Amino acid sequence: MGIDNDHALHELAGESVRAGRLPACLPERILGGQGSGAACDLCTRELRACEPELEIEIAATRDGASRRLHLHVECFAAWDRTREAL
Repeated sequence: MGIDNDHALHELAGESVRAGRLPACLPERILGGQGSGAACDLCTRELRACEPELEIEIAATRDGASRRLHLHVECFAAWDRTREAL
């Protein structure tokens, strides 16, 4: 990703956290692997099999359900920086 794309991802991450689409809390667990074909929870692009994917597990909420996010590495970095800043 270039500088402009990094800035755009950071802006998108901020909007997503403020809107509640992505959490502002620390993940319980982070797993890495090959792209699963799922849509990235930040940029919505496909996580292709030829690229790495991070699966983030968020702690159970009041309803007892945990949440899993699927992110590109650069999308995770943008979300993590944003989460820490907020």
